[in-house]
Amino acid sequence: MVEQAYSIEFKNNISAIRAHRLSLEGRLNSKNNFRCIDEECLIPLTCTNWKKSDGKRFYFKPSHNNELHVEGCTCISPQEVKDQVRKESIGAKGTISDGGIISVKKSLSKARVTGDTVVGSLAIAEQSRSSFRTNISRNQVQDRQFSSVATFVELYEDPQIDNNVRNIRVEGELISLNEYFVKTTGQIVEDKQRIFYGLAWVSIADFNPDMLQIEFIGSDYPKVYSSVESIKERSNTKNIADLIGENPEYIYFRGKLDSQNNKFKSFNDKFYKDLYSPKE
Repeated sequence: MVEQAYSIEFKNNISAIRAHRLSLEGRLNSKNNFRCIDEECLIPLTCTNWKKSDGKRFYFKPSHNNELHVEGCTCISPQEVKDQVRKESIGAKGTISDGGIISVKKSLSKARVTGDTVVGSLAIAEQSRSSFRTNISRNQVQDRQFSSVATFVELYEDPQIDNNVRNIRVEGELISLNEYFVKTTGQIVEDKQRIFYGLAWVSIADFNPDMLQIEFIGSDYPKVYSSVESIKERSNTKNIADLIGENPEYIYFRGKLDSQNNKFKSFNDKFYKDLYSPKE
């Protein structure tokens, strides 16, 4: 939940309290004509307690359960990050229990979407959701898409899930969770999208004070780098920035090792979207 959003009708950022007041005055018409103000996110949002004069609390929530804030959204709190992961994990575990397939979805930036485009895309999205629900009703095996690294870690560590079953699809490859997760102290895996994990030191790179450096312990894998500022300002990665200069902790990185230059490439367009640490 967030307290500020962009109003498509008002064409400006607005608080949930003010949006509610304008709804009572008839100056705003739809509770759904809002979107996240993070330029990397921009998902559709809905204002709660719309036109209710006795409402107690006002905030914006994702308009659709299958379209949550993108990885690394700067507008959501640490608690909301946890809530999103929990929601994704429950859905993913249900899909696996039903014999379905989990597809790894990129958390793409929507920064190029304009306000007018958002309005049109809402109708398209609703058509897609309707088609999706229809297809699910026709087929017992359900395929669903999830994007959070934390969600896949939850699946991997769940003792009720068989990690040897090939029910994870990433870039067209159907693999098991045991194949998807790669220990950084083990055999080198190149040119395949995987989640690499292990104990790691987190520090500031010697060559650039603005770069955060992750070095896996006892590993032949290269270091992972990301912008310190990007890591610090996001609720889902701030805990990694807090590890700078501290004792090593487990770090998960999603991407692939390029055999041509021995460098990691992130799965998403930004490295911070593919980093995770369970450290509180």
